[in-house]
Amino acid sequence: MTSDNFSNLLQHVLDHMRELEEMSTQGEDGRIKELVSLRVKAYRLEYKLTQSELATQLGVDRMQIIRWESGKHKPGKLALKMLKEKRIIPEVE
Repeated sequence: MTSDNFSNLLQHVLDHMRELEEMSTQGEDGRIKELVSLRVKAYRLEYKLTQSELATQLGVDRMQIIRWESGKHKPGKLALKMLKEKRIIPEVE
């Protein structure tokens, strides 16, 4: 992936994150899943990490990163706390 492609993809993800944060039509779980999905992926791309590398850094299985990025699974309370501590997702919910 070229630097320009990466920058464009990251900008798209960040723009989409802002839109989702402003949305209030989803239920709480849906908003959390979407927020985590976009923030985890944006963080990983920003720091040029693979899913496996991020999983190792966070102490979780690679499949957990895949589940979060897909937006199909909401992290549990401990995982949400860890993601907040690592500043991957915001403190406010």
